[in-house]
Amino acid sequence: MRRIATLAMFLIFLACAPISALAQFETASVLGYIRDASGAVIPNATVTLTNQETKAQVVSKTNDQGAFQFTDVKIGQYQVAAEATGFDSAATQNFTVAVNARQRVDVTMKAGSSTETVTVDANAASLLETDNSERGQVIGTREVENLPLNGRAYADLAALVPGVRRNVLENSTDSSRDASFNVNGQRSEFNNFLLDGLDNNAYGTSNQGFSNQAIPPSPDAISEFKVETDNYSAEFGRSAGAVVNVSIRSGTNKFHGKAYDYIRNTVFNAIGPFTPPNNALTGKPQKPILIRNQFGGTFGGPILKDKLFVFGDYEGARLILRQITSATIPTSNQAGTSALAIANGGYTFLSGTSTENGAAVPLVNPLTGTTYTNGVVPFNDPSVSAFAKGILAALPAANVPGAPITNNYASLPLDGLHDDKGDIRMDYTASQKTTAFFRYSEHKGIIQAPPAIPGAAGGNSNGNVQIFNQQYAGGVTHVFNQNSILDARFAYTHTDGGKSPFGASLPSLENGISGLPTDPRVVRSLNVQSVNGYTQFGNQGSNPQFQNPTVYNPKVNYTWIRGRSTYKFGYEYQAINTEIDDFNPVYGQDTYNGYYSYGGAGKANAQNTGTKEAAAFADFLFGARDTYQLNNFLVVHLNQRMNFPYFQDDIRVSSKLTINAGLRYELVTPQWESNNLLSNFDPTTNSLLLAKSGSLYDRALVNMPKLDFAPRFGFSYSVDPKTVIRAGYGINYAQFNREGGENLLVYNLPNIVNTNIVQTPQFALSPQYETAPLTPCTAGQASAAYDPGNPTPCFRTSSQGYPTGLTGVPATAAQLAARNLNTQARYIPKNLPTGYVQSFHLTVQRQLGPSTSLEASYVGEHGVKLQVLADLNQAAANPVTATCNATVTTGCVASLQARRPIPTFTTIEESIPAGFLSYNALQAKLEHRASHGLYLLDSFTYSRAIDNAAGHLDTPFGDNSRVNLANIQGDRGVSAYNQPLNNILSIVYDLPYGKGRMFGQKAPYALQQILGGWQLTAINSTSSGLPVNISYSPSSAQQVTGIVTQRPNQVPGMRLVNPKSQRVRASNNTVLANTLNLAAFSVPDFNHPYGNAQRNSVRFDSFYQTDIGLHKSFALYPEGLTFDFRAEAFNVFNQTNYSAPTSNISSGASGFGVVAAASSFPARILQLAGKINF
Repeated sequence: MRRIATLAMFLIFLACAPISALAQFETASVLGYIRDASGAVIPNATVTLTNQETKAQVVSKTNDQGAFQFTDVKIGQYQVAAEATGFDSAATQNFTVAVNARQRVDVTMKAGSSTETVTVDANAASLLETDNSERGQVIGTREVENLPLNGRAYADLAALVPGVRRNVLENSTDSSRDASFNVNGQRSEFNNFLLDGLDNNAYGTSNQGFSNQAIPPSPDAISEFKVETDNYSAEFGRSAGAVVNVSIRSGTNKFHGKAYDYIRNTVFNAIGPFTPPNNALTGKPQKPILIRNQFGGTFGGPILKDKLFVFGDYEGARLILRQITSATIPTSNQAGTSALAIANGGYTFLSGTSTENGAAVPLVNPLTGTTYTNGVVPFNDPSVSAFAKGILAALPAANVPGAPITNNYASLPLDGLHDDKGDIRMDYTASQKTTAFFRYSEHKGIIQAPPAIPGAAGGNSNGNVQIFNQQYAGGVTHVFNQNSILDARFAYTHTDGGKSPFGASLPSLENGISGLPTDPRVVRSLNVQSVNGYTQFGNQGSNPQFQNPTVYNPKVNYTWIRGRSTYKFGYEYQAINTEIDDFNPVYGQDTYNGYYSYGGAGKANAQNTGTKEAAAFADFLFGARDTYQLNNFLVVHLNQRMNFPYFQDDIRVSSKLTINAGLRYELVTPQWESNNLLSNFDPTTNSLLLAKSGSLYDRALVNMPKLDFAPRFGFSYSVDPKTVIRAGYGINYAQFNREGGENLLVYNLPNIVNTNIVQTPQFALSPQYETAPLTPCTAGQASAAYDPGNPTPCFRTSSQGYPTGLTGVPATAAQLAARNLNTQARYIPKNLPTGYVQSFHLTVQRQLGPSTSLEASYVGEHGVKLQVLADLNQAAANPVTATCNATVTTGCVASLQARRPIPTFTTIEESIPAGFLSYNALQAKLEHRASHGLYLLDSFTYSRAIDNAAGHLDTPFGDNSRVNLANIQGDRGVSAYNQPLNNILSIVYDLPYGKGRMFGQKAPYALQQILGGWQLTAINSTSSGLPVNISYSPSSAQQVTGIVTQRPNQVPGMRLVNPKSQRVRASNNTVLANTLNLAAFSVPDFNHPYGNAQRNSVRFDSFYQTDIGLHKSFALYPEGLTFDFRAEAFNVFNQTNYSAPTSNISSGASGFGVVAAASSFPARILQLAGKINF
């Protein structure tokens, strides 16, 4: 390992030795053939490539086949000129070189004298991709700058590429994850972002930076970018998805720049399909508030003409947002504040759906055995805790009529964003042979994320999010000659991404609660109080949290052109060091999910009609929590090293056939902790194995895969001058898996103590519990220290807090073994292979006109050994017996632990190579490049994606990243990222009137100012609806593990999605209900806890949206100075697009199939902008 790192640094030193400055590198190539009028090749012709912006020239000679090639060409406008004895000199018209392109330019020379220069036709630069087999799309500067972008994130334009699907992680909320999209059915974390050719990926384990990029550049800061989706060069890897290659602009010999401001305001926006909450002051519905300012500028130019250039940019964003938010809180009857409750002298529990007009819910005090057959718990009942009363007093009152049980509180909480980012780049031309660049980029973001329940009793949100990213990057390119070029580059990237609790500065409701930590970093107004059927009370359990990675990324590449081959030899190294706090709940968590207070016959099962809610909320009043959990606070330091040598050979067999072949080797270490605070489950001894100093395995407890070879092969064949056939095959490895803390071996005993206690009170009725009933703790028992050997000597109520030593690090092997029963373990098999995806395509491309091409492709992806999660200690289902079957359940074993195969452990969450992907698609695109002011790109995808699990932290609409070990094949189904039909049309059109356009070129100045300079831009999106995974909440006897999603039975022949005519606007038009057919599903019996419903079996409504922009350019004085006015509308036709409904059938008729305002796509938003250009 040390030898590899030493070799890498030595190669970089050699690359940098010729000059003291760093250098510029670009990966584009310009290549072609020089021929005479008969088509015969002209060897030894002199070919000159001229950059039209800097006037820099590079000269080469054609070989015996008349071929020439320029490598490491910076993106921009170029001209090729050719000279040969006996021929007139020839020069092409200007053409564009795109990022990472292999731009074909063929020149035909006429016999004559070299003293005359002939300009060849505009088609010298080919529209078709005749010399590479990769699939992808360049999004050009004009499109990046002008297409309507909601939020001005350039990466959103990746959706214009065939095979790319927008991910719902990127949305209009404050936790929107920038640059999230699925390519060819793969997880969004599998994409690879490069900035100026260097690694720009976010390596936070839980992505608290809310971006898949470390540096998210402004659209005005980049020249263009390319999304490569298939069969890319062996130079690229580390991930199995797309490569997104972006370049920051450079300065030129002319000063240029812009200043802009994009403005949104509430008055311009539509309300949408749901009625907003009433304003307490006006008594009328209050329109959601959206005020956004996005402003900035760029400046670039020469410091030393033809030698040293500078470019800088800055962009700031300020956001004030109030969106409709719904929550479920106690009704006034349940909270004891209604006239009825006051008259009854207690907390009153009645059943009902639209109103609480049903029968009283019978209750029992699970601590004392007192019954309340009338559903009234007296205010003066001594078992009602002062802790619960304090929380009730701090909760707001329900304010939504007609919704007594669910979504009965609506608000418009204040959300805020303060964001600043910028870059500065220097480019230096030391000589014709040596160039260099250096760049510094920085991004700071502050998000104030509000909870659904305000005040000290709420707080279940990300709270206060702080983001800081910085990157130092530089590179050098030395041209020994046009056949021998060396590039070296380096980047240092650091990210701070973390959050702190919403209630950190609010009054505490934890008075008298023992055992809580006092560290100011974790203290908040209220810890997690999770009452089943209600929106969580208290602050977010996963808060605080941060992941702060630092990445060192040197890279060297040598290009050698010999004969028909262009060889690339390279090596890339990444050192990733991450500081992590991702271990929660550090301030405690209480769960009320036992329904211990239900006093009726059988199991409480009428959720959303008041019965389950009454039992769960009464548990809360009495402090009868079924589980309580506490984690110690610890910061760990993870390390990982990645080594990527590669070789690429692009062979021009003839002017018609090019073969691209490459091999990449990826040697990636497992993660180790700087202080060996790491352990792994050992299945041979059913115990934890502790890390120690020594070898890589001793420290990581996982072996390093050494067979990750990634071959690439493809060809491009020109059938005729207007038709090209391309095909390719490649293997790509998924080296980075974002799974939060779930695949971190530091999240294990003895260093991370995450104790979870399950308990049952003495007087709970037998159908309601899975563990032996316990008598309430006395004061003496409550004050005693925690004993791992006897974790539940009595029933500890919420007001008795957490025992001393609950999170104490075990000092002996016996203590460690005892704690395993109450602490979840993480397990990675020691020989875990790296998951990989085989990608293949067959593409036909046809030129339809001078500026228009059509492409159609078959694209396939086959992924195997992908990481998924599971519970190694998953319990067995109850076997069929005389007392446990479809009709009799008295003999069913409710205890989950009693049915686990390893009785000395609770959940053992493992990362296993059991994930797979199958993707097949027809992808097509029609592209009309800018001519007569029109650019058009229409991308179409017809696809099917099948897998057996989603990516962790990327599990939309009820899906899960965990598989059922009892039947992994049963989880095979439609992928959560499957979107069968997807069509995206984008247009940039300069209306044909005004200076430099088809009409009105000589019109009077006033007419020019009024009618000239208009531009129309649009993005029209049409796609299939999103998959929805149907689930149910299993009873204790049905549950096999706490981390998988259990699906119900599906009734054959019944429709799953209700027609729009049967859907109901409920809760005072704050939700849309009855979108799914509850009758189409049923809960399975105790012996078969996994129903027959397929994963992601429901597909919801299709998506339609049109975004447009209308721009007007005004000429100012002096010449070259312009002012652009822009008006942009997102969802201009105000199309209602629902995201997805709730999908748990245990929610009952009023809770299943409900679409809330917060889960709907935005209504029409208008944006105005002004931009000064010079």
